[in-house]
Amino acid sequence: MNELSVIIAFRNENIEVERTILEIKRTAGSSVDIILVNDASEDSYDYASIACKYQAAYIENSERQGCAQSREIGIKAAKTPCIFIVDGHMRFYDNSWHEEIVKAIKKNPRAVYCCRCKVWDYEEKEESPKEPNYGAYFKLYDIKTKEVMEVKWISKNIYRDTDEDIVEIPCVLGACYAASKAYWDYLRGLCGLKLYSCDEAYISIKAWMEGGGCRLLKNVAVGHLFRDKFPYAVSEKEFLYNKAFIAETIFPNDIKEEINKKLKLGLGFVDYSRLKRKLNQEEIDDYKKYYSLALTAGFENFQRINNQTIEKLA
Repeated sequence: MNELSVIIAFRNENIEVERTILEIKRTAGSSVDIILVNDASEDSYDYASIACKYQAAYIENSERQGCAQSREIGIKAAKTPCIFIVDGHMRFYDNSWHEEIVKAIKKNPRAVYCCRCKVWDYEEKEESPKEPNYGAYFKLYDIKTKEVMEVKWISKNIYRDTDEDIVEIPCVLGACYAASKAYWDYLRGLCGLKLYSCDEAYISIKAWMEGGGCRLLKNVAVGHLFRDKFPYAVSEKEFLYNKAFIAETIFPNDIKEEINKKLKLGLGFVDYSRLKRKLNQEEIDDYKKYYSLALTAGFENFQRINNQTIEKLA
């Protein structure tokens, strides 16, 4: 039995899904399980045949569930103790990446792990000469761009002075992150998020608030094809709902109030009121009750590592 399942949730990715599977097979062979979750693609591509061709498990949503819930569907179907989440347009390098991931999780199962992310040009299908990204950090509010609750790349190697192969980072990013399935489930993963956005911020902050945190596997790199636009419609409302949901469920009151002020400022009173009405208070209360017991290290634990990282990048 394999120890690692690769979860690939996608929508309208076309041939890139097969290319990603080929990269996994080329480097890891049959040592990992592959689970494809087709989030109601509309491009008429025969993804089921691709799954059959490479002995991958295949799940097709009859209606769009979104990135977060599609990933959760794949994780629920996994039969291995470890899970690895990637997008449907990735590239792999060495033949031991899966072994390094499993080894790290076994050594410390109370963490979410991120690989270094190499940037590829989606149109040219060529790797960028830029230095790989080293995970991410969190910005509650950006005065210049007016962005609220955004995860930003650590594009500078601030970890070169340490001999450690695994280092602490504030947030995972780049759709190349892994965890113990049991730990992911304990954190309730991405449950509650809708459609697209904020996946990485939510799982990362919760891991730190639980007392585990996020780690970068310095020696494991994965290539990610970055595109200028999504192959499906994405609404700004999706981003705003998830941000409001996260603020309500895990942030302390002072941080939540600050987020609400920024959202209200950007949306206006009427649209902000509509956004708040969309939140299911009964659902919110259930999550808050659970997290009050599960996330005992508190938000300060996340703030500590996040502020340290921002200082190193300054």
